[in-house]
Amino acid sequence: MSKPKFDPRLFFLLAIACALPTTLIAVTDGGPEILPVSTSYSYSEAEEGGPAISHPELVETIAATSTLKPGKTASYNVRNLLDNDQNTAWVEGKPGYGTGERLIMLMRPNAIIKGVLVVNGYASSPDLWGKNSRVKELSYEVVFSDGSMGEGGVLLSDSDQPQFFYLGFKNSANLPVGEITFTIVSVYPGTKYDDTCLATLSPY
Repeated sequence: MSKPKFDPRLFFLLAIACALPTTLIAVTDGGPEILPVSTSYSYSEAEEGGPAISHPELVETIAATSTLKPGKTASYNVRNLLDNDQNTAWVEGKPGYGTGERLIMLMRPNAIIKGVLVVNGYASSPDLWGKNSRVKELSYEVVFSDGSMGEGGVLLSDSDQPQFFYLGFKNSANLPVGEITFTIVSVYPGTKYDDTCLATLSPY
């Protein structure tokens, strides 16, 4: 397997996020796809279900502002969000519930996005899902290829089943997406751990 390429643009993006990049991953063999939005704010609720196939290959690079250190048998790498495997998860590494932590995706050229597929929490088992915290509200900021921007937010279900959401607005011009940043706004607390987890965040 070839060594992932480092993208220096992520230092600039993470500096804007006002957090040190404890995780910096280049995705060369896969990644998600994401939907263009308009320049105003939209708030919606996620719907159950979603696409049968997501397209993570449209993400060139992904980074997180924090990641929990690996355990004896598991890694909580941000790359886990893109592997279409509910048995793995990204887990934030900030003390407390991780509100304010960000996930930053840089798209491959000409990435036209339709929506985002989510599996909330650590979904490998009902026990781990309940003990760990899950994302409740997620905001997002999108930068299009022409430099225009859009933002929005979504209320996720407290469920380990797949759910999906659109990024707020129809994009009649079909502008490709250049960058997208997701931010944890609030969480569903776990019964044992305050670590907040996401198994899948895979735009399609």
